[in-house]
Amino acid sequence: MYHRFLLFIMMGLLAGMIVSNQYDFYAQEVAEEVVVETVEKTVMISGKIAAVDIEKSMITVVEASQAEGQEAAEIVFLVVESTEIDKEGESVTLAGLTIGDSVSVEYETQESGENIAQSIWLN
Repeated sequence: MYHRFLLFIMMGLLAGMIVSNQYDFYAQEVAEEVVVETVEKTVMISGKIAAVDIEKSMITVVEASQAEGQEAAEIVFLVVESTEIDKEGESVTLAGLTIGDSVSVEYETQESGENIAQSIWLN
């Protein structure tokens, strides 16, 4: 009888471990999905506008180089309806931007590789 009792206890512990591991595995899968979804983050750069394409709702900014001798990068941004554009404290449209303007751009890079401008400030 004692052996049956021990066997019963051991089977219960084993079943508990199996169920616990399944939930741990499921929790790990959910956590990994959350991490993948939050990879996109907002970044800010400063530079000068090299091109404005009103038809495609895009601007190209030549990033101000960080160190002497470092080559400046050209970054293309998609300007969407929710993009805030600020010029001297006033809200302006994409048409209010001109080549050569000094700007700071806050943006997110999508999985597709597109840089979506969240805010644009003319300096």
